[in-house]
Amino acid sequence: MLAVGLAAVSTHPLRGQSPQNDGCSSGEAQSRIAACTRILERAGLDIESRVAAHVNRGNVQDAIGQFDLALKDYQSALAVQPDNWFALRSRAAAYYRHNQLADSLRDLSHAVQALPDDPSPLRLRAQLYIEMGQTARAVEDFSKVLDRSPGDLSTRQARGLALAATGDHARAILDFNRVLERDPRMRVARAARAYSLFQTRQYRLAILDWDQLLRDDPSQMQILYCRGAAKVLIGDESGRADMDSVRQQKPEVAAAESTACPAT
Repeated sequence: MLAVGLAAVSTHPLRGQSPQNDGCSSGEAQSRIAACTRILERAGLDIESRVAAHVNRGNVQDAIGQFDLALKDYQSALAVQPDNWFALRSRAAAYYRHNQLADSLRDLSHAVQALPDDPSPLRLRAQLYIEMGQTARAVEDFSKVLDRSPGDLSTRQARGLALAATGDHARAILDFNRVLERDPRMRVARAARAYSLFQTRQYRLAILDWDQLLRDDPSQMQILYCRGAAKVLIGDESGRADMDSVRQQKPEVAAAESTACPAT
C-alpha cells in the first residue's frame, strides 16, 4: 500500500560555490560528466564544490547505467563529508534501485544518526522498512517524525497505512481521522479508513466512507464490493446487488475482495 520514496528520490543537481558548476549540474548526460570531471581536476577546489561535483556526476552515471562508477563518486563525496545528506540519499537511492536494500538501509541509518534534527532520513528509512517487511520499525520511524511535525499529513497517512498493515486498525483509524479532518480530499486515507473500520466491525461508518469514494468515482469495483459486503452485514440486502454486479463485471476483483471484505 505504500510506495517506497527511495524509488522516486529526485537527484536534484547540487551547486557548489563556484559559478562554473552549471555545466556539471544541468545539460546532457555526457556533457555533465565531462563538466564535473573538469571541476574535480581543479586545484584548490572548495569542499562544497567538490562534494557537489561528485554527487552530480554520480547521479548522472547511475541514471545512464554506470552504477559502479556512481558508487565511486558517492564514496568520494562521503570521504570528504561523511555525513553529507545529499550524498547519502543519492547512494541509498542507487542501492535501492539496484535491489541492494541492506546497503540502502545502512546509508539511511547513518543519516538518521548524523542528522537528528532532519526528518527526511527518518521518512525514507520508514518507507524502506515497509519494503523490507519490517513494518513495526516503520511505525517507529513515522512516529518520530510526527513527534516533531504532528501536522505532517503525508507522514500521518503513511503511519496509518503501516499500522493497518500490522493489524492495529484502531490506531490506524485515529491517524486517518486526523488526516481527513485536515484534508477531506485525501482519498487514500479515506479508502484505508473504510477498510480499517470494516475490520473493526464499524460497518456503518465504513459504508459512509465508501459512499463518498463511489460518488467521486463510481467505477471502483473493489470499493463497490466491500460496500456491498458491509451492507449485507448490517442487514441491508441491497448490498448483494453490489456484490453480484462486481462478480459479473470483474470476477477476479470479487474473488480478491471476498477475502478482504467477507460478508459473513
